[in-house]
Amino acid sequence: MLEMKLHQTSVKNIPLIELYREGIGHQRVPIVLLYHGFTSSKERKLEHAYLLAQAGLFVVLPDAVRHGDREDEAFAALSFEQKAEFLFEIVQETARETELLLEHYRQQSWIDTENSGIIGTSMGGMILFEYLANGGLNNIKTGVSIISTPDFGSVIDRALEEYQNNFRRYPQSEITRVKNEQPLPRIRDLRNFPLLLLNAEDDPTIPFEPVRELYDELYRKYEQKDLVKMRYYRHTGHETTAEMMRESVRWMSRRLLLH
Repeated sequence: MLEMKLHQTSVKNIPLIELYREGIGHQRVPIVLLYHGFTSSKERKLEHAYLLAQAGLFVVLPDAVRHGDREDEAFAALSFEQKAEFLFEIVQETARETELLLEHYRQQSWIDTENSGIIGTSMGGMILFEYLANGGLNNIKTGVSIISTPDFGSVIDRALEEYQNNFRRYPQSEITRVKNEQPLPRIRDLRNFPLLLLNAEDDPTIPFEPVRELYDELYRKYEQKDLVKMRYYRHTGHETTAEMMRESVRWMSRRLLLH
């Protein structure tokens, strides 16, 4: 039976959980940042983190801005629809914090930040894409996006069309800004960066087709075709399934541990 170490701490005032296998400190261990979804928290990703740690990775689960231990009373009092109006601001702020976390772990001699990855679920995947699009490409070795997208505009359009409440008070100027600044154009320029996309065809929140089109475009451009992969899921909606978690562990193990 593998013994696990779970440590709750904070880095640069960012509350987080570290999870890793007991006794791995004698060797350099690759690190994975695991970002949760909107209105969630680091604790809700512990099952996923356990699978990654079991594989031999050092897993860090941060609370995103205004989430988990960082949620103040004013934000907690808002309805889901009101909170949604802060989604992209939260994504941008949390993505900017990613480098602070990696810089902290670079000071730990037994943590191999040269072999680092990010997994993000829903909003967490948007954080991954935002980070990659704004200078993070050279700082991590691989990424996994689960039920997410770099096409933020499609999320707004879907919400306005289907629900007519999320983002309903967004001024048009803000919608335009988000669409102009979204990471999609820069993600389209990726070349041979190891990227795994896990999306559901029936996801009511994240439009599937733009992600599939992105994958097709990247696959055509990548010289090393095995470095980009997309898995389609049916009848799973906007949920992280056990198979998605296992697939992400297999991907991270192959990219970070077998080198």
